[in-house]
Amino acid sequence: MAASLNCLLLGNTSFDDAFVINVGRNNVEIDNLKISDLKVLILDRKKSKLGIDNVDLMNLWKVDVAESDEYKLKDFKVNEDNKVVGAKFLTPIHKFNECFKDKELNQGNIHVIVQLLAAGKCL
Repeated sequence: MAASLNCLLLGNTSFDDAFVINVGRNNVEIDNLKISDLKVLILDRKKSKLGIDNVDLMNLWKVDVAESDEYKLKDFKVNEDNKVVGAKFLTPIHKFNECFKDKELNQGNIHVIVQLLAAGKCL
């Protein structure tokens, strides 16, 4: 199984700012891929845009937003507990294929919100 995830940096509110991460076409077999590996793929692909060099400064959040519901992207905000309201935290040790089932992925939707953390604020 291979998958394409549409990702968006927290705070961006347009599908024009989304980027795609292809999973399962790399050195790690998708059955063994963990969310921590997905963080590495995102960092490798978007390092200059993210402005970080450590995956520990990034949290990933699962969402499912259609382009017709683009206005909902502005609702993803960080609360006082440093959690993204309306999204499900992707735990780094969980397997990718447990969090993202192939039949659940609508290829036109945003699947992942990338939250950048200040040093010392990791969950």
